Amino acid sequence: MARARVTGRGRSSQALQELRRRMKAAGRVDLASKMRRQIKQAGDPVVAEIRGAVMQVQVTSSRGGQGHPKRSTNLRARVAAATGISQTQKGIRIRVSANRVDPQYGVTLPRYLDASLGGRWVRWRHPIFWPGPIGTAPARRVTQQKGSPYFFDTINRHKEDFSRAVDQAAQDALREMLG
Repeated sequence: MARARVTGRGRSSQALQELRRRMKAAGRVDLASKMRRQIKQAGDPVVAEIRGAVMQVQVTSSRGGQGHPKRSTNLRARVAAATGISQTQKGIRIRVSANRVDPQYGVTLPRYLDASLGGRWVRWRHPIFWPGPIGTAPARRVTQQKGSPYFFDTINRHKEDFSRAVDQAAQDALREMLG
């Protein structure tokens, strides 16, 4: 799935980079790590909310209504389990590991489930087996399905929370470095 990157722009981002440089120059790499951990902790509830949102995704079918297969593929649960957060040098990364969802489909299946991505990722097609008349082989037909937005919509609702968490982490690190 496309990686979600919530980044700061302008002076606040530059100030954060300058603070990291100063901590490194002062030999306080521990403060930079602590600051990144605080930012990651701010993202943990968002990941939990994304996991909940993916479990509520409504998948519609081209045949109308919502499909209720006789045997569930647990797609939503697999996508929720594959959603995670990791620390990077610049902050955090929230992503869905497509290989943990189903390596057979590569990166496409989690993208299809989130209808907000648009473009070619809005719908996916797959074969279904339609029972034919008694005594004949089942007919192979194709259906189209569409998910609903969950990933970026959830993250975008928390942009202000992320900004506050980054500011608070920077202030804490600066206070500890100076005091």
